[in-house]
Amino acid sequence: PEIRWSLHVDDPLPLSVLPASVTHEVLLSLARNAAEAMQGRGSVAIECRVANGSLEIAVRDQGTGITDSDLRRLFSPGYTTKPQGAGFGLFLARRVMESYGGFLKAIPRVGGGAEFSIGIPLERS
Repeated sequence: PEIRWSLHVDDPLPLSVLPASVTHEVLLSLARNAAEAMQGRGSVAIECRVANGSLEIAVRDQGTGITDSDLRRLFSPGYTTKPQGAGFGLFLARRVMESYGGFLKAIPRVGGGAEFSIGIPLERS
């Protein structure tokens, strides 16, 4: 309820090989995780840019951050840091991204918070 969202997009965005519905689901999952990590208060920044032959989208939050222990297991099936979590959201999101030749990675942020970055391969012209 008290989340400030910001969006920065390089225009125009190129076409990607990932279906829009898949991109939507992965980003929705990352945005929901960011909001939950901040307990409904703080800022979430989403940034889109073209780099290294991919459309890269970063979701940054001001939550509690990622411990080294969590970072090692974050994408393992069944691993969760949430009391009500099942531990399959990030695991499945990464699997989907990789099945299309993309990536999903987690980056701890200095001073707290987390960044999750996805890379979506671009269509070849």
